[in-house]
Amino acid sequence: MLIKSLNFKTIKLSNVWQFSSIGTKLLLSILMGVLFSSAIMSFWLYQVLNEQAQNEIRQTLQARVLDIDRKLSNVEQHVQGLATTLKTIRQNPGLTAEDYQQLVFNFFINRPHPELIMGTSFGQINGSIIRDRQLFYPYYFLDQQGSHDIGELLPPPHENIRYVDITDVEFYPQIRYYQDAMRNDQLLWLDPFDWHGITMTSALYPFKGQAGESLGIIGNDVNVTAITDTVRNHEVIHDRGYFVIISKEGNLLAYPPDLNKAKNRVSYENIPEIKNIWSDVSAKNSGILISDGTIWAYEKIPSTEWIMLAVISQKVVVLPVLKISLGTALVSAMIILIVVLGFVQWLNRRLQPIIDQCDQLAQIKTEGDSGMPLDTLATQQMDELDVLSVSFERMKNQLQESFLMLERRVQERTAQLATAKEIAESANQAKSQFLANMSHELRTPLNGILGYTQVMQKAKDLNQYRKGVEVIQQAGSHLLTLINDILDLAKIEAQKMELFPKDFHLPSFLVGVTEIAKVKAESKGVVLTFRGAHDLPEGIHGDEKRLRQVLLNLLSNSIKFTDVGQVIFEVTRLSDDLANNTAKIRFKVEDTGVGMTPEQLDKIFLPFEQVGSQSKQVEGTGLGLTISRQIVTMMGGKFEVESAVGVGSSFAFAVDLPLAANWMKTAVVFDQGKVIGYEGQQKTVLVVDDLLVNRLVVIEILKPLGFTLVEATNGKEAWAELQKFVPDLVITDILMPEMDGYQLAQTIRANYAQDLPIIAASASVSVADQGLAIAAGCNDFLDKPLDLQKLLSAIQKHLKLTWIYEQDEAVNVPTTTIEVEQFVFPQPTELVAIYQAVEIGDLDAVEEEAEQLAAANPTYRGFCDRLINLAAEFDEKAIAQLLTDCAAPQ
Repeated sequence: MLIKSLNFKTIKLSNVWQFSSIGTKLLLSILMGVLFSSAIMSFWLYQVLNEQAQNEIRQTLQARVLDIDRKLSNVEQHVQGLATTLKTIRQNPGLTAEDYQQLVFNFFINRPHPELIMGTSFGQINGSIIRDRQLFYPYYFLDQQGSHDIGELLPPPHENIRYVDITDVEFYPQIRYYQDAMRNDQLLWLDPFDWHGITMTSALYPFKGQAGESLGIIGNDVNVTAITDTVRNHEVIHDRGYFVIISKEGNLLAYPPDLNKAKNRVSYENIPEIKNIWSDVSAKNSGILISDGTIWAYEKIPSTEWIMLAVISQKVVVLPVLKISLGTALVSAMIILIVVLGFVQWLNRRLQPIIDQCDQLAQIKTEGDSGMPLDTLATQQMDELDVLSVSFERMKNQLQESFLMLERRVQERTAQLATAKEIAESANQAKSQFLANMSHELRTPLNGILGYTQVMQKAKDLNQYRKGVEVIQQAGSHLLTLINDILDLAKIEAQKMELFPKDFHLPSFLVGVTEIAKVKAESKGVVLTFRGAHDLPEGIHGDEKRLRQVLLNLLSNSIKFTDVGQVIFEVTRLSDDLANNTAKIRFKVEDTGVGMTPEQLDKIFLPFEQVGSQSKQVEGTGLGLTISRQIVTMMGGKFEVESAVGVGSSFAFAVDLPLAANWMKTAVVFDQGKVIGYEGQQKTVLVVDDLLVNRLVVIEILKPLGFTLVEATNGKEAWAELQKFVPDLVITDILMPEMDGYQLAQTIRANYAQDLPIIAASASVSVADQGLAIAAGCNDFLDKPLDLQKLLSAIQKHLKLTWIYEQDEAVNVPTTTIEVEQFVFPQPTELVAIYQAVEIGDLDAVEEEAEQLAAANPTYRGFCDRLINLAAEFDEKAIAQLLTDCAAPQ
């Protein structure tokens, strides 16, 4: 460019050459643009108006087609209405031929469009209507007063109608129209024909019985001439054009240019202009085309498949369109030119002050100015924008140094902010992920709890919502787990997490953990295998709750991220420290799941971090491994993790655990002291479990206390043992081969004893499983791994035992017994309202009724207070038992 070669130090800019003015350049450019735009606009407007005119032609044609098709559809309805009536009255065997003739006559004179229907008839076959006649074809039609009319005229007031039985004229089963109609499964329209100077067509309908058997045909003769007359004087558009109707066979039915050709149904081949387009018109249902300067729009009449054409000269459409488009373009061009001229004048006036200012700015000398004047030729070649460019170039040179200095400062600040941003984003991302996960995890159970509580508030009978109570219990348990995880994390951060070790039985503990995890594994179809070394110690001293928390977290993670394959839980004894009486135990969980990348391995123990697919991440909070690592660290161990994408992962840790040879003694220690036996006769307990370790741990606890123990590996063996002796108590697992715990309990209740106490023990702790156990006949339900103190409490409750505790002889500790309270029971008639409240589960009403009963009769105060306390504890079972005791004879 010229500007790049100029010296910007000393420039004198005063008079820009006239022909270099930006206004002149702008005017010339816009003139060219206006001409080009006018041409494009004219062409576009022509296309739009031409398309609009063609659409108007097609819409006019479609309106005519719809009108004709509506009339023909009325004919179809007329035929089908007669068919329906015939089928109905055919069931009456007493109707005669005269009755059917009258029926056809009534349909004919009551037809909806008399200008179309010229005749109505039906023809039977093989005595289908009139049993005593093989053929029967009554036909009523309008008299055309011709010399060849058949049939007899009817008397007044119907003297213009004739009647004929077609069987008197022809053997119609051999006629083609009858045969074609019988071969058709639907309405058949015959090609139009001449009838006494009128073009006619027939709509024939195959008449069939309820079983689909052929009974004959029903038909209407239709006046085609009346149809074509309706379009004879209609114009297509702009009071020009005409409509043509051609039959399915290609014969003219309406042709305004030559009415005789339409009357004689001349073939399209005799009309050259139609012949030229026939292949296109007959191939499609509708369309529009231009041939020899004529626009042909065509549409098929759906009922008869006749073709209707709208014909108009192309000049009628094009000339108005051209006038409108060209006129609009010229007017637009003139308006644009006037506006541009005014704008150029205004622009020149506004630019002149700017030129003067730039002239002064160009004369300012700067450091290093050579003082070389600008060439006159260069001045004449510059326009206003060139002048502005020179000025702006000078300002750019002056500001460039300032911008460079500012840029350096911005880069320094940006680097500092980027570092701070990365730190903040990392923390914020972890917090956001945690909040998102916790929001999902908390809302899911809360939706169940709040939803069912709202439903149960409005319910009249709460018994039908026991499943809802189960959902609320499960959701509450899930919420408790989430809260415990968050509290554990808070303890870790506050360095206040502690371990509470005690003696416990290691083999049963490991089996219990495995059974809990196996429930989830089996629901996914994943195989969970437990491999315990043969030299594992019997008893160890450690925090059983925290160790179980770590192992269940590892097993749950492996099962969650394993869709196909197996999870292996392996426990081995690495070494012993005889001096400290400890054993190093190694726990390992290995899976064939999705695996992890090295980058993911670096993050899995961080708080709130989760890896894997998004669907897997939303199942937890990202705290499990963080808490587990802290627990293992507190136990003196360290996690070892190996993983490969697509192969699987393994988590392992080893801890030194003190050995506990007398673990059984700590399991039987209560607040009153250590249990060493019980009062009364010796009790026999039947222990049923398919795993030996589960049976042994119960036997090792109960046998030293004086119980007689009998073992069985499944329900079938237990039933066989019950045939030999009568135990005082049965402790049974739920999931066993051959006969499970549910079946054993049901068999005992049905065939053995109703009062034999049965305690169920299972790794599945859902409310549904507990409910199934109680429903099967069990008296109590304990979850695995067994809490041995809970087991002893359940045995004491169901066998009504008094424990003997190890203590000083001088100290007399009262034994734990349950005294049956003595109440003054109301009469059953006074408890009707309370019974009704219990039936619908309305415990608030139970409390209100009990208060009213106590106020009315103070002698019932003890009974009512007991009832109120049970209602406050939501113990419906105890309330039912108390009411049963009240109803029993005293």
